[in-house]
Amino acid sequence: MGVLHVLGQPPSSREAWRHCRQRMVARDALLLVADAVYAIDQGALLEPFQVKGVSLYALLPDMLARGVRPDEPSRRVGWVDFEEFVDLTVKYQRVLMW
Repeated sequence: MGVLHVLGQPPSSREAWRHCRQRMVARDALLLVADAVYAIDQGALLEPFQVKGVSLYALLPDMLARGVRPDEPSRRVGWVDFEEFVDLTVKYQRVLMW
């Protein structure tokens, strides 16, 4: 497997998002945590990652804490709990925090 990119910066931190996107390849995954989960409601921010074929995840407790609902039908992001977060860190060869 590739790299698990864990992005916690809000969508307004365009520099962090740009650097993260530039370093991703199709075998990688992106996990949104903390304020990065707000990007779920801004679908255009996630499109470049989807075009690359990157797997997209979001941390459910962070989504709920910020009022981002995981049960809406238009979601293109899989949500994970803390146990699944740990599983992802084991599944991928490396983890990068943004």
